[in-house]
Amino acid sequence: MDCKTCKETRATVPYIVHEAAEARHERTVKRLLVLIALLVLLLVGSNVAWLVYESQFEQVVESESYSVDMDTDDGNANYIGGDGEIYNGENPSNED
Repeated sequence: MDCKTCKETRATVPYIVHEAAEARHERTVKRLLVLIALLVLLLVGSNVAWLVYESQFEQVVESESYSVDMDTDDGNANYIGGDGEIYNGENPSNED
């Protein structure tokens, strides 16, 4: 198909139909903008609510120190605590 027949077969849209379609698109865009603004406000609100909820609790940090006596004169003073952690140290009687 050459360009001449393409231009001849092209259909035109009446002006009133075009304006109605544009008005419909403008309403859709306005609704989407309201939806975006609402979602942003809900996001900020949920983050503020989460921060308020988390600030109600006091964070308690406990540090524990262990003293382990060894039965031997050589080696490392390794201790496996009740929480499964391995604490490494040196035998205090090996100090020079």
